[in-house]
Amino acid sequence: RGHNGKVKSIFWSPDDTRIITCGLDGAVYEWQVKDCRRISENVQKTCLYTSAICTNDNSSIYATGSDKKLKELIEGEVSNSYLSSVTIEQLVLSNSGQMLFAGTEKGCIRCYKFPLTGEYQEYLCHSGSVSRLRISNDDSFLFSTGEDGTFFMLEMKAKDGTKTRKVDNMYADLDQVLVARVDIEDKNSALDKMKSKYDELTMQHEY
Repeated sequence: RGHNGKVKSIFWSPDDTRIITCGLDGAVYEWQVKDCRRISENVQKTCLYTSAICTNDNSSIYATGSDKKLKELIEGEVSNSYLSSVTIEQLVLSNSGQMLFAGTEKGCIRCYKFPLTGEYQEYLCHSGSVSRLRISNDDSFLFSTGEDGTFFMLEMKAKDGTKTRKVDNMYADLDQVLVARVDIEDKNSALDKMKSKYDELTMQHEY
C-alpha cells in the first residue's frame, strides 16, 4: 500500500536500491526496491509534502512541504528542521553531495550550504512557482522549470571560476556502450586495410 493522497515526488537513490516518495497525504516514505518493502516513514497530516530526496549514502532524507520547513529525516524521525519564509516546492542535491538547491513558490532558486546550516543564497528566476529542478551528472548545470512556462539552464562554477565537479572514468563500470554503425564500419574497413598491408609485407619478406 502506498499513499492515501496524490503523490508529488518520486526520487530514486543514487545506487538505485531505494525510492523516496512523498505526497499530499502528509507522508514521506522510504522504500527498499529489492523486495518492495517500506523501511521508514514520516507522517504529518498537517503538511502537504511536495518534494523529498536522499543523500548519496542513503543516510538522510530531506523533505519540504506546505509547513514551510526544510526537514532532515533519519530513520523516519525529524533530526533537523529549518523554517523558511516561503514554501519550498522542489529540492535537488548535487552529485558531489556538496550543494543543495531548492525552488520556492515565488520562483526563486536557493543554494544551501551543505551539510545544512540554514544559510543560503537566493536567485530570482521565474515569475511563478518552481515546478521542477534537475542537475547534470557532472554538476555543471542546474535546470529549472516554472509554472510561468519558462525554462532556465544555469551554469554552476566555484568561486574561482572553475567547474564545480570533474567526472573521471564515468563509464568505467559499464560493460556495454552504444556505438554508431558507421563508426564500426569505418573501423572494420581500416582493420581490413591494415591486414592486407601486413600480408603484403609478410610475403615480400619471405621472398
